[in-house]
Parts: sequence; structure tokens; C-alpha cells
Amino acid sequence: MVLVKKCSKCKEEKEGNDSNFYKHSQSKDGLDSWCKKCKKFWLNKYYVKNKEKINKQGREYWKKNHEKVRLQYINRLYKLNKEQFDLLISKQNNSCAICKDIFTEEKYGCVDHIKEDNKIIIRGLLCRSCNVGLGNFKENLKIVKNASLYMEKTPEFIIS
Repeated sequence: MVLVKKCSKCKEEKEGNDSNFYKHSQSKDGLDSWCKKCKKFWLNKYYVKNKEKINKQGREYWKKNHEKVRLQYINRLYKLNKEQFDLLISKQNNSCAICKDIFTEEKYGCVDHIKEDNKIIIRGLLCRSCNVGLGNFKENLKIVKNASLYMEKTPEFIIS
């Protein structure tokens, strides 16, 4: 049996599922009373009107909870819990696996990973510069080795 739900904003009847209505844990049917179309329209309108206030609240929340938010992000993306992340930091002496720079509040560890056969393989933690560097080398070991050889060779010209 298909559940039909009426949006309390636009009054349209729609199939009562999570493709038409956002989930709402405190409502009887578990769905929001407004359809997604109405909710998106209202939220966009509200955001435009209150952009400064919303951004300020976001910055304040980040200042108070940045470590918590970061760990939630890491858990969501890489399935690493706090204990596993702390173990990685400890194993690497709180430093980048490549350049050995110490991680700080401003310079934190990025999770270096590979996705293979629906598995996430964590290689270690890198500073942002080293993480971006590997990305720029397309994570190709041959290119990295060529770059290393290039840096070791004698310069073609010395201009003074």
C-alpha cells in the first residue's frame, strides 16, 4: 500500500516517502510536514534573508567544536573512529609521514587513503602540502621517482 501525504505548505498530495519529504524523527510518520520542494524554497529564502547570522553561528560553532566536527568528518569519510585516528597520530609522532612536519591546530593531518574493491585503505596522515603534492603527481610512483631524479640532477643553466 502506497502512503499518500499532503504537504501542509503547498497542499499537494504526494507519495509519502523520503524522495518527496525529508525525514523528521519527531513526526508520527517520520516525515516532515512540508514536501522537499517547499522546504528547499523556504530554506533558500531564509538563508538569503539571514545569511550573515547563519554564517556567524556556523563560525562560532566551528570555533567551539572544530575537533568534534573534524572527527565526525573523518569517521564519515574513512570509517576511522577517534581511537584509530589517535593511534595513527601517535604512530607518526604527531607528524606528516612524508615531510615530518609536526601537526598543529592550523596544520592538521589529512588522511591519506586508497579506495580499492569497495575498501578504504589508510596509508597514513599527511600535511596538506604533501597530500596535495601526491595528488598533483596523480599518486603515480613512476612520476614521483622521475621528480626525485629531476631534482637531483645538475642544473642546465646558472644565471647570476
